[in-house]
Amino acid sequence: MYEVKQRIYLDFDKTQKSAVCNFLRALVKQNLEMDVQVMFNKFIEDESYYQKVNASRFPFLADIMDDETFKEDTLLYLAECKRYYEY
Repeated sequence: MYEVKQRIYLDFDKTQKSAVCNFLRALVKQNLEMDVQVMFNKFIEDESYYQKVNASRFPFLADIMDDETFKEDTLLYLAECKRYYEY
């Protein structure tokens, strides 16, 4: 998991990266039965909702949630977390 974490979210600062990774790791742990793509979609839907009501946990994601690099990084990290927790 450490190797994957080093390759993702290269444009984030240390605090932003840590916050997103911790949240995603908890999401995976609570929803191990879910597919990685479904978890990603849930994360995006929830974050979009919170941004609309000005209560986002991650306001810095507003401009990049539709970015392909962000999607690839997030799916990679979710898959790695799922492997880790299933092990």
